[in-house]
Amino acid sequence: SAIFGLGIATIIAVEPIYGIIFCAIIFCFLIVFLSKQNLYSSDSIIGITSCSLLALGLILISVFPSHINLENYLFGDLIILQNRDILLIYAVAILSSGAIFMWFKKLLLATINKDLAKISGIKVEKLELKFLLLTALVVACLVKIVGIFLITSVMILPAAIARNFVRTPTQMLFLS
Repeated sequence: SAIFGLGIATIIAVEPIYGIIFCAIIFCFLIVFLSKQNLYSSDSIIGITSCSLLALGLILISVFPSHINLENYLFGDLIILQNRDILLIYAVAILSSGAIFMWFKKLLLATINKDLAKISGIKVEKLELKFLLLTALVVACLVKIVGIFLITSVMILPAAIARNFVRTPTQMLFLS
């Protein structure tokens, strides 16, 4: 949805980060809404909507004149970072770290067994939405540095590698 956010930012002439964050949030709500329809699995919904938004975003960027250098967002670029970008990244890092540590036990239980989490009083759907929104915010803020193509790798690989060297989810969290 980041490319679509760039396209929206181009049309309404705002900073690209605002378009990316806005579209990432809308993407989260769209995923949750479509998941509740039980037509497709969450993985399929994410795949279909992300490809669709990628295509729509590329169309918007090519149709509307823009000052955006698409390559900077596709592959990342440290040189284009400004002080406000760095402050935003620090703020999001503090917010996301705090949220993960506050929600860790609930997230772990909901990941292992949703039914048990519900019986334990955890509002699983609300927790999933909060986690999705937090993930979307982190991704939106890091796209400028890491790039749209590499952001998935940066999110998945550390945890996948850490899993091979630890015994508990807590150890995995810290190692990754």
